[in-house]
Formats: sequence, structure tokens, C-alpha cells
Amino acid sequence: MRTPILGPHLIAALALLLGTVQAHAQALVAQLDSDNSSLSFVSVKAGDIGEVHRFTRLSGGIAEGRLRVDIEVASLDSGIAIRDKRMLEHLFRAADHPRIRVEATVAVDQIPMGASQREVDAELLLLGKSHPVRLAVTVVRMPYLLQVAASQPLMLNAASLGLTDALRTLGGLVGGIPISAAVPVYFNLIFALAPAASSRYLPYATPNTGGEAPPAAKPD
Repeated sequence: MRTPILGPHLIAALALLLGTVQAHAQALVAQLDSDNSSLSFVSVKAGDIGEVHRFTRLSGGIAEGRLRVDIEVASLDSGIAIRDKRMLEHLFRAADHPRIRVEATVAVDQIPMGASQREVDAELLLLGKSHPVRLAVTVVRMPYLLQVAASQPLMLNAASLGLTDALRTLGGLVGGIPISAAVPVYFNLIFALAPAASSRYLPYATPNTGGEAPPAAKPD
């Protein structure tokens, strides 16, 4: 019985198929595209006056199943310079806590192509303390891009974050106007995807922050 001989075209096709399978099997890393990502929150004062604030510098990525996003506190933009200064000093205590961090377990390789909705358990590191949060997100995966956006606002409560006194101080600086403890947060995060072995993307490359963890809380 003669052993069948593989022709050159069949060999090329098999090599291409094998290379495609191996490429899809490679672990992926994700680098946050800070220029096209956004994070904002809303404050409500005097009962019905809502104001939008945003952070303009975000960094982070996803590697080895862990998502990390760092928020540069000093990039706060409320639209009013004096309000930025007061919030940075009294609410976020930026001099001692220059960044806020969000971490979660995310397996990029297991996210299907296309759009899907899910809930993600995450940790919010704020003022040196960790708070569990659940994120309702819409995820859109494409071959080289991953979008993670809030499908519902993340509702934070200033009291549970230990910020009641800070809000009272801020309200006192504007004539005793009460500020609501309920704070809805919105985000739209864009990640560039690449194989983990690629040298183009470094996990958690954070040129503005050095990738440092938030400093430990200091005793009041």
C-alpha cells in the first residue's frame, strides 16, 4: 500500500490552519486606550441640581486574568477650577492619595466575539481602603479591540465610602448647601488587544502613574 504524498498546496493550507489555531489559542493582554476611554460621575446638590464631573487621565490594562484601571485624581475636571481644588483637597485628599484604582478578574480569552452583557465583581481602592462593587457592563469584543461600558450606572454611596464629613465640608464652603451622598458613576473603557508574547503592549503600562498601588491610608 502506497503512503499518500501531501502536495505543496495541501501542506501550505495545513500550515496556515495550524498557525491560525495557535494564534487564537495565545493568551491575550489588553492595554487601556486612555485617549478614547472616559469616566465620569454626577453630584446632586440642593436636592435637584445635578453636575457632571470627569477624570481625564486613566491608565491600566488586563493581563493574566486581572483587570486594573488607575484613575489620576489630579485629572479631575468639574468645569470650575475652584471646585476642582476644593474636591481634591477635602473629598479625594489628593496629596496623600494621588490615584483611585479598580481591579477585577477578567478572562479576555473567554469573552465571545460581538456584544454581550454581564455583571463583574470588582474592588474599588479609594483613599487607601478597598470596597467591593458590582459592575453591570456591556462588553463588545472585536479581534483587536475590547470595549467595556457601563450598561447601568455604578451607584456609590458617600457614607459607605467614609466621605460624609467631606461632603459636609464641601457643602459648608458653598453656603451650607446639602450635597447628596448618592453618586452615579459612568464609564466607557476601550482596550487594545494583543497576544501576551507581543512586545508592542506591556501589561499595566502606566507612564503617568508608574503603576504604583494607592498608598496606605494614614490615620486621621
